Amino acid sequence: MPVHKQSSQRLQQQGLALDTDRQFFRCLRENGPMSRAAISQLTGISRPTISEAAGRLQGQSLVNETKKKTQNKQGRAGILYEINANRGVTLSVALDSQHIQMRLTDLAENIVAEEQFKLAALNGHAIPDYDVEAAHVPSTRIDSSEAFFQKLTTMAEDMVARTKSAVLAIGISIADPVNSETGQVLPLHGAPFPLAHDINFPSLFASMFHCPITIDNDVNWATMAERSQGNAIGEKNFMFFYFGRGIGAGIYINGHLIRGSSGIAGEVGYFKVDGSKNLQDYVVENQLGKALLENRSLYDHPAMDKIIHVISNAGILVNPDLIVIGGPLSRHDAFMKTLKDTIPQKTLMPTRVIASAMPDTAPLCGASAGAHELALASLGLIQHPE
Repeated sequence: MPVHKQSSQRLQQQGLALDTDRQFFRCLRENGPMSRAAISQLTGISRPTISEAAGRLQGQSLVNETKKKTQNKQGRAGILYEINANRGVTLSVALDSQHIQMRLTDLAENIVAEEQFKLAALNGHAIPDYDVEAAHVPSTRIDSSEAFFQKLTTMAEDMVARTKSAVLAIGISIADPVNSETGQVLPLHGAPFPLAHDINFPSLFASMFHCPITIDNDVNWATMAERSQGNAIGEKNFMFFYFGRGIGAGIYINGHLIRGSSGIAGEVGYFKVDGSKNLQDYVVENQLGKALLENRSLYDHPAMDKIIHVISNAGILVNPDLIVIGGPLSRHDAFMKTLKDTIPQKTLMPTRVIASAMPDTAPLCGASAGAHELALASLGLIQHPE
């Protein structure tokens, strides 16, 4: 047989084996522990081929045999396989002007550790959080990029060291615009998190843990979290609006997140709403936070009028089926009620408006899911995410 024909057949066989391994792993991921017979029945792949996949995946320490067995009256009890949770962890990091949030997740998608640290002295650019922090959240004064850098690296190293596991991939969320091609923070004027501007986060974490890294801005991660595990599951066309110390939007259209040419699509906080004044500055100067804390009606509040104007026009431009409101302000009933009562009347087609399922942790949840997908891709278990 000609050499090139042998090579072609070998590549074809390798491709079929890889596809079988991926289907085997997907079954465990979606259904929990399963036998080879059950996986064969679910996938339509022959039992001998599934058994070969089990051997390959075990050899790579990606799956384990459990101690439990199937109950089979017609023959021997079948071995149940499960994802090897101890194969490694993914690290997700969510950074904004007030907090460092970190989470470690094992290969079976169990959260094994989570920490939060409050940056007490970082003044955000726009909207305060309007909520009393939990007393147990540690905080300290950090007022320089050097101090922030030191706290960030120490926190990550200590957290990973306690688990004694290899880091498979890292997902990073930054409360600032991020260039989608380079992963660099874009220091736009008036950005809410200036201490992040001088740090190359991909290089920093790559030098610490030597693994693949994915990075995006917090609103994009929050959008993907709502799509995968929040209030937009199954939606193909929706927008996510974040209202906190910054204001931004995530645009998910026809099953894809829209980032724009340099990653700053959705920066609606920069929309001009009063001459040269942008929405973020207008909201602060008109003291929306004070009105919320005083439980005043927001229907005639000037800042709410501008927020409604921006969301409605964005809805007309994008034509989503759903608008999700997230961030600290979405926890306030008066804020959400005002938006729900007014937005549907101002879009060309009435658009549903709902609050986020995770107003405090959506960016962290999104970065965690992104890191997990990247880890699976680096292990050959799925195709690389877009």
